[in-house]
Amino acid sequence: MGLKDTTTPITGDSTKLSIVGGKFTLRVEEGTKDAIERKLTKGKNEGQTVWELKYPALSGTIINAVIRDNEFGGDAEITMRDYKTNDDFTIQFPLESRYLFDLIKRLPNINLNEDVSLEMHENTKKKTRTGNPVYNLHVVQDSKHLRDFYVEWKKDEQGNNVCHNLHGMPDAVEGRKGWNFDAQEEWLLERMEEWNTLLGEPAPLFEPEESVDELLEEEGFVEEEEDDVPF
Repeated sequence: MGLKDTTTPITGDSTKLSIVGGKFTLRVEEGTKDAIERKLTKGKNEGQTVWELKYPALSGTIINAVIRDNEFGGDAEITMRDYKTNDDFTIQFPLESRYLFDLIKRLPNINLNEDVSLEMHENTKKKTRTGNPVYNLHVVQDSKHLRDFYVEWKKDEQGNNVCHNLHGMPDAVEGRKGWNFDAQEEWLLERMEEWNTLLGEPAPLFEPEESVDELLEEEGFVEEEEDDVPF
């Protein structure tokens, strides 16, 4: 339960995490056991050195999913509770985060009466443009990886995986500079806020299915370097 790893357990009041380098990342004081040094590369604190603990997974019950306004334009916060220890953990996602939208697309498939695990998995078939590993966020319940509620992947006549949107999700718009996902992402953020109103009520709608290997084979993922918040 809680943050899953063999490294230093969390102590103190700081429980806000971000995703950096494919891991759930907790900012700590210099000298904390197992903490890793990192230099910030963006935001008002660019160039400063911070110390962080890294975790590959976070498990518990989702108790809140909200959008917060801030000086950087806003972010989404997903809070989970470990009811065995009564610890809360909040993950901060920039509003443009692909990890955030991977999570939102699976929220309707979560059984709200059971614990869920958010897990970071390296996609061994892809690299970023600069050659770094690509990571995907997986939502796991009952040891099974939940499918995307808003997208179905089917093979075309050439054997390529083709995305089909479901449940009213808008299509991305192709423009001169590539694909624009603004309308789709805004729509998904609205669905997250609607889903948040269900928390505390029994609302298991769909059964989890498929293994991580099957999902990685079937679904397409967007490359990104990291998902750190700029502060």
